[in-house]
Amino acid sequence: MRIKAIETQYKGYRFRSRLEARWAVYLDSLNIKWEYEKEGYNLEDGTPYLPDFWLPEVEMWAEVKGTLFTEEELEKAILLHRGLGFPVLLLEGVPKCGVYLATTEGVKTKGGMDEYVLTNYHNYPKSEGRFYSMPSDEDFECGMFNDTEVATNKAKSARFEHGDNGVVSEDDDLGEGRVSFKERDLGPVTGWALTVSITKLAKDNNFKHCPNCGHEFQLQESHGLYFCKYCSKGGGLKKFAEMIAKKINQGAGIK
Repeated sequence: MRIKAIETQYKGYRFRSRLEARWAVYLDSLNIKWEYEKEGYNLEDGTPYLPDFWLPEVEMWAEVKGTLFTEEELEKAILLHRGLGFPVLLLEGVPKCGVYLATTEGVKTKGGMDEYVLTNYHNYPKSEGRFYSMPSDEDFECGMFNDTEVATNKAKSARFEHGDNGVVSEDDDLGEGRVSFKERDLGPVTGWALTVSITKLAKDNNFKHCPNCGHEFQLQESHGLYFCKYCSKGGGLKKFAEMIAKKINQGAGIK
């Protein structure tokens, strides 16, 4: 039996998965217009196909997959492009700071496809009707475009815990432990945070950087919280102490 993704409601649309809803949040953060499941089509081989997003300002379709596109899924995207004349963005996994491929006329493999950064850089989507095209010989680094970082964090921190009604905060930074650094949202100090300083713990153990991505943690002293804005890893003192213990054990050769 195949397990179905949880349907999620956001802005009046019922998305087939939370991943699709997170992409809608990402696009909203960039102020990019989108239409969800605008129209279904029969491809030239007779296969019915319902694209996930239509992006009218850049005249591109966007297809969302939880993992890498299979050969069959890629072939459908290519047929859609060939049939309607508009490229298909291949959005794999959760939104991230990175480069995304789009189907290219006459190209049947990922190797020769066009590369784009989904950013509002120079207002290209509205002024020129396109995303920033990434030259193949140019290396992309997260941080080149600030709006992609902001959009990524908003998409990852969008909360859909209230049934199928998505709740998106404009200024929350949430880690995987669903903690917020907004003082007004934290409530009274409890637990370890009453007696343990997270900043001192980090300094004493030389543990200031995220083990996932290497970027420096943001630490919230009063409530003992940590957060990495680059990969959205976050939590409280107990989890922080466990990561330190793991690092120490690895250094000592303990598994």
